[in-house]
Amino acid sequence: MVNHAFLSHTARLRCQTLRKSTTIRLILLGLLGLLQLVGCTTLDKSGSEQSNMDNVDQSQSDVIQAEEAVPTDDTYRPFEKSTLFDLMAAEMAAKDARLDITLGNYLKQAHYTKDPKVIQRALRIAIYMKAHQATLNAARLWLSIDPNNQEALQSATIELIRVGQFSEAVTHIDTLLQQSATINFDFLIDHSRQLANKERANIIHHISSLLEKHPSHPQLWFTKALLEGQNGDHEAALKDINQTLFIKKDYLSAIFYKAKVLLALEKGDAAIELLKKTVASEPDNKRIRMTLAK
Repeated sequence: MVNHAFLSHTARLRCQTLRKSTTIRLILLGLLGLLQLVGCTTLDKSGSEQSNMDNVDQSQSDVIQAEEAVPTDDTYRPFEKSTLFDLMAAEMAAKDARLDITLGNYLKQAHYTKDPKVIQRALRIAIYMKAHQATLNAARLWLSIDPNNQEALQSATIELIRVGQFSEAVTHIDTLLQQSATINFDFLIDHSRQLANKERANIIHHISSLLEKHPSHPQLWFTKALLEGQNGDHEAALKDINQTLFIKKDYLSAIFYKAKVLLALEKGDAAIELLKKTVASEPDNKRIRMTLAK
């Protein structure tokens, strides 16, 4: 005869065991992520630092990427218990897709610890969530302890342009130019399309101040020409695009834009001649042939 009470008791024990094992597994996942963040920094034989930092989530790895290693100290610095608790809770929240909790905890501890790895993780989560104010907050914090960090400079520049704080953005662009870093001027151009001519003229003024320090930078001249074209000042745009091509003769995007400016100035013959010369030097470039055909 089947003992139903015994079977019921056994089932309850199994459920309790399953819940406990699930809880333990979640805690271990959080701890593993946290240990990779704060406790696994070693030195190789040559003294170079090797660090491993887990991603916010594997599915986010293509979105959140570092352009350079995060600066760390050679010595291990343990966190306080309250910090470890917040970061572990943040990691576990990320596993449950509660990135709002994850971001909040990381930003809180980023400001408290001033730890570069914690700040970097807060920044990347904010970027992934498109939390623009949080992104700027984390980037500024990072720059306060590492003024030359390219990842922080790039992120801060984009967010400052977004909110129209061009003076501060230009300061960061200047630092990036001094480091010969790649700069996302495309974001500046796209953002400027929605601005009034007066606001765009202000950006042109800031770009001009950068050109006084970096007169041989073709992308700066090109950006200035594009902004002038947006303002309808085609004569100024032509002058600056010519300077761009003087510095870098094979700058195809600048060549295409010069043809466009020449057409706007009703100099169609000159535009066609420019494209014909470009086709001769780039015979396999289909884009040039299509532009010439149009």
